[in-house]
Amino acid sequence: MANDAHLSVGSVTLIGSGEMSPGMSKIHRSLMSAIKDPLKPVFIDTPAGFQPNVRQISEKAVQYFKKHFGVNLTIASFRSASEASEEETRRALAALKDANYIFAGPGSPTYAVRNWENSLIIKAIRSRLSQGAHLVFASAASIAIGAFALPVYEIYKVGDSPRWANGLNFLEPFGYEPVIMPHWDNKEGGAHDTRFCYMGEARFKRLEDQLPDDACIIGIDEYTALKMDLSQKQGMVMGAGKVTLKRRNTEIHFSAGELFDLTYLEKNGGRISIHNPEGTARSSLNSSDSPFPESPEPADGSSIEIPRPVVDFLVQIRSQARKEGKWGLADEIRDKLTGWGVILRDGPSETTWEKG
Repeated sequence: MANDAHLSVGSVTLIGSGEMSPGMSKIHRSLMSAIKDPLKPVFIDTPAGFQPNVRQISEKAVQYFKKHFGVNLTIASFRSASEASEEETRRALAALKDANYIFAGPGSPTYAVRNWENSLIIKAIRSRLSQGAHLVFASAASIAIGAFALPVYEIYKVGDSPRWANGLNFLEPFGYEPVIMPHWDNKEGGAHDTRFCYMGEARFKRLEDQLPDDACIIGIDEYTALKMDLSQKQGMVMGAGKVTLKRRNTEIHFSAGELFDLTYLEKNGGRISIHNPEGTARSSLNSSDSPFPESPEPADGSSIEIPRPVVDFLVQIRSQARKEGKWGLADEIRDKLTGWGVILRDGPSETTWEKG
């Protein structure tokens, strides 16, 4: 279960792409608004530490924060664990010491893991989180902090076989061990499929088969963010697209403004409560292999009333299952809904329903 030891623990926000685009400034500004103390933002350059243009990436971040937020961004430069001098490490740690908004993004996930793993830098980041700092991990950095890290460059650019590398498992102390995949809805490939973080559907299925059965994938659309409030154990979606939580036989989507319980990310799945932007419950689903809510038929044989949002959500899951050719799951949902007195009508573009 999640760790309740630090009541002042901060938040971790995952961004799918566009972390330094003008349109995403609203999300950064919203995250910063939760900080009551004077803002002390820091950018960590490690994920791009091997790139010749790493200095330009850092300068872009500095200019972005100055232009959009009117604040000075400090660079915690830690480009290589093996090559960093004691003085370079000391300066990076000094920058992180009082930081309350820590930002990292573009580069290589596997390079970030190699250079952050067991380092004083990652220990400092963990410490700041426990003291209430807000962490923002985008693109490569977001992949690196998962339980498993996707070697995007190695597979997409070099042609390695689909595989996973060990991630930092950064959220494990809180009871969460997700696999994080930004660029979930990427369309850069044009005629060829680059969804699922440039992997495409065929490679993604091979990758998914390699994961443990209880793994939970967080898929984050481009220009979209997932804020994880670790104190409240609540996730909130922000931005233009959706966040997808995917297990073997369950796939759930959340749009901007929707909230859900982070307990779904726990290894045993738990329950998931979905809320609308006003915070009232929309539905509550199990995260077991079956997507049905725990609402058994009454012992006296009387009919049961299934809330409309629950039916809407099950119809959405069934439609997705049909698109993916998961006919067994689709039929199971249809049969269960029929048993509850719900009549489904499959049209050319959508499925509608009514009470029988």
